[in-house]
Amino acid sequence: MSMPYRKWSYIYPPRPKTAVPYGYIVRYRDGRWMAQLKLNGTRNLIAVSPEGDVEFWNRHGERHRAWTPTPAITEAVRRRFACGKWVVLDSELLHSKHASVKNTIYLFGALVLDNKWLVGETYESSYDKLASACGSPTVLVDGYGGFVSDAGDGLWLARMIENERWGDAWAVAESAPIVEGIVLKRVKAKLDMGRSADNNGSWMIRCRKSTKNFRF
Repeated sequence: MSMPYRKWSYIYPPRPKTAVPYGYIVRYRDGRWMAQLKLNGTRNLIAVSPEGDVEFWNRHGERHRAWTPTPAITEAVRRRFACGKWVVLDSELLHSKHASVKNTIYLFGALVLDNKWLVGETYESSYDKLASACGSPTVLVDGYGGFVSDAGDGLWLARMIENERWGDAWAVAESAPIVEGIVLKRVKAKLDMGRSADNNGSWMIRCRKSTKNFRF
């Protein structure tokens, strides 16, 4: 099930309610959950209009204050996703927090595709559509254990990680400063409307590594 989406209206991106230490995730190894790497960036909502206009928004419904989109990244998004219909994507902007990665977008969710708001669709289904829209990239970004795909021109795509490899993903998090941890997602959960800042949190769980600024 989906809903028509024919006019720009801000959608708050899904946000996990729960954060747990790595030792707790054993209880989620029941086949219903997959993981993705959580990179340390700024939440980034991408809107592509039917006319091909591209806009970038933060998770508060505002334009980014500490980053100005470059012509190159704007054109990369337009070239990849403009299709004569509305597209709204969920991602992380990698720019301000680590000197090693700049003007890069890490994609992991689709909220609107082809003028369809994907309310009622499972995360698994919406992710597959996002991966297809990215060209189903097979090239991997170095340094992330094979868990991040390179869609080209500053666009990265999170890969789904089965529970047998969560330990490998956690090892990447512990060794890579830009990786905060992993996010578990219940892949058969259905997308709700994002009309408030706290939404869709019941089917996502953050598992963050401890740092000098964050401890459980």
